[in-house]
Amino acid sequence: MDKIINYKIVTSHVNPDGDNIGSTLAMYYYLKSLDKDVYYVLDDDTPINLKFLLKDIEILRDELGKPIVNTYNNLREICIKYNIKEIKVSISHSKNYAVANSLIISGN
Repeated sequence: MDKIINYKIVTSHVNPDGDNIGSTLAMYYYLKSLDKDVYYVLDDDTPINLKFLLKDIEILRDELGKPIVNTYNNLREICIKYNIKEIKVSISHSKNYAVANSLIISGN
């Protein structure tokens, strides 16, 4: 019997914008945090102003499974510049579908 390969691919639409790249990356990191075999495929050029998203964000989960967003490098600097205190992510999925939303919380 042939081996069945079970992995997930998270991808984008053509000419991705910030909403698209951000939400697909959120889903990618969430699935990674669940130890899923997942790949992020972007078959288009990432806009220059969004390239930081591909390396400066990490989504983990706490002991209860709640997503935790960590920022690094340029994204961390952007958060400081715009007084962003926290990025919350809400991810829901069923057998066939998944959805991710994010909320940016800034200081006063």
